[in-house]
Amino acid sequence: MKRLSLLPLLWPVCAACQPVDLGTAIRRAREESPTVRAARANVEAARQATRGARARQSPQLSASGFLASTKPGAILRSAPGTMPDATMTVPPGDTAVANLMLMVPLFTGGSLQARVASAGAEERAALAELAEAQAEAGLMAEEAYLMALFARSMESAAEARVRAVEEMVRVAQARFDAGKDILASVQRVGAELAMAKRELAVAQSERQKALLELQSAMGADMATPMEVAGDLAPVLPEGSLDEFVARSRTNRGSVVAALARVAVAAFDLRAATGALGPQVYGQAMTDASSDRMMRGSTVGVVMSLSLWDGGERRAEAARMQAMRVRAEEALREARIAAEKQVRTAWIDLEVAAANAASAEASVSSALEALEVVRLRVEAGKGVLLEQLDALTVLVRARADLARAAYDQRRALARLYRASGTQAPNGSRP
Repeated sequence: MKRLSLLPLLWPVCAACQPVDLGTAIRRAREESPTVRAARANVEAARQATRGARARQSPQLSASGFLASTKPGAILRSAPGTMPDATMTVPPGDTAVANLMLMVPLFTGGSLQARVASAGAEERAALAELAEAQAEAGLMAEEAYLMALFARSMESAAEARVRAVEEMVRVAQARFDAGKDILASVQRVGAELAMAKRELAVAQSERQKALLELQSAMGADMATPMEVAGDLAPVLPEGSLDEFVARSRTNRGSVVAALARVAVAAFDLRAATGALGPQVYGQAMTDASSDRMMRGSTVGVVMSLSLWDGGERRAEAARMQAMRVRAEEALREARIAAEKQVRTAWIDLEVAAANAASAEASVSSALEALEVVRLRVEAGKGVLLEQLDALTVLVRARADLARAAYDQRRALARLYRASGTQAPNGSRP
């Protein structure tokens, strides 16, 4: 397909500004989008949760101090949240005790290991969701960029129409002055010129709004003038429909995140099952006290097994099993949605390519027809209205060609987005 030959009409205030290319627009959006920043915060939160889960597998050491004055004696506990917590029995009277306690997990039925694995899988899901957020931000920027190119093409087409009608006004006026035409012809083409200028003003405003939309998607300063580089030349996808569908089932961020959450659910189920069995910890502590009978060190092994909790732990395990089934169905849903988006984008791509070929032929035919009518009018063998009609057909054909080129590029961007892959030039996420 030939590239659009219309020259861009730049903003006067942007005559010296550096045009932004597509790759830059996408990179800015992937960095500055609030959604992307929030997703990065989720990744950091998940990373810290993984660190916390690993810490539960390590030895834990706490220090506690007790100062008591009691007549019957008392049992004191360390402050809430201290791990490991310490329980101290103090005798009657005034007593001061300093306690140092160490606790090491020896056997938890795989519960702690499963919780670490679950946290790691949740971190992978957060990373996949970050990639999905970046891809979506990049797509929004690319679509805004393509719209800016399309608006520029429409503005250029409107400007070309104004120039063509101005020439027709000049010819009509000259023919009227020479007595070869009537005043009504001059007035008719003058009305056409006024209409063409109004349409140019509308096209200019649409282009400015398209650039504002792009700046918004990029997170750029809207007070700073911007211009876009490039054109709407068509780009063909590399790969077949089946290849893009296959990529979407493995590469799409939403699919990767759903797959990671299946792993999260599986590990959570393992952790809940492990909690049903005995929990064995090694303990060591030493006490310094104002009471000589309370001084010394202790080393031991503690085993705990819940004999009856009303079915709470078993209910939790059953809940985790249901969560696993739900995660598996969410994965299936994500894959179906990704494939649907790929197939939809492929259909749009094929339709846009066919429309572009038809519109290109229409532009060629309209150009030839306009030239023939122009020569007939100048030779006095045609009427001005025929030339205006031919010009209208050409303007419409050029608009159709620009729209088809825009639709093709947008469908291609959505195809790569839906498949979770990059375009060959690496500009798209």
